[in-house]
Amino acid sequence: AQCKAARSASAPAASRRRPKLVLPPWDNDHNLDDGLQAADRCVHEVFDRIARGAETFCKLDFFAAMQRDAGVRQTILPNADCCNLQTDETTYDAVDVAFSMMARKTGRVT
Repeated sequence: AQCKAARSASAPAASRRRPKLVLPPWDNDHNLDDGLQAADRCVHEVFDRIARGAETFCKLDFFAAMQRDAGVRQTILPNADCCNLQTDETTYDAVDVAFSMMARKTGRVT
């Protein structure tokens, strides 16, 4: 599959400011099925935010999303500063490992 080009950092500010993805707290007041459904919705939203309308995404798309989208970043690698992926070897390696783990699980991540 051919990888679509990453969107430039000059995208409109409205598209870069997306709400944070938040799962409900796991406590006795939440039914496990409700929690799993919420987690499933969160995973689908993260996928959609990375793929940007496509049915698959590649490593370039993933790295671009980790840099541009705080919600994706916080869900995949909480507390990681991905703004300098090109120069921060430790963060680059962490993002690369996260991508590799996702790519092993499905054919929709290439």
